[in-house]
Amino acid sequence: MSAETSPAPSGRIAGVEVRSIDYVPLNERHGRVWNQGPLWFMSNAQIATLAVGTFSVTGGGNLIWSILAIVGGVVFGTFFMAFHSAQGPQLGLPQMIQSRPQFGYVGA
Repeated sequence: MSAETSPAPSGRIAGVEVRSIDYVPLNERHGRVWNQGPLWFMSNAQIATLAVGTFSVTGGGNLIWSILAIVGGVVFGTFFMAFHSAQGPQLGLPQMIQSRPQFGYVGA
């Protein structure tokens, strides 16, 4: 029994990541740098980050300064990772693949 795949109506093959680590042609690249900000902000603002940020409140710190520290840390991480991931369209590679020199095989 063989399964045959047909292209999606737009001419593309339907799938989550059809290119994997292959080169992505210029006509298939999309997105802008500012589109990366909300993605990286929400991925950095996870429950573990918020839990670690509340340690200062439980240690007797001020709530306002703790919230500012949490938001500042998330914005700091978002800023660098958003611009780092924006290199992907210029290089034609997924972000996780092209970040290996910076983070290593285990870190990325």
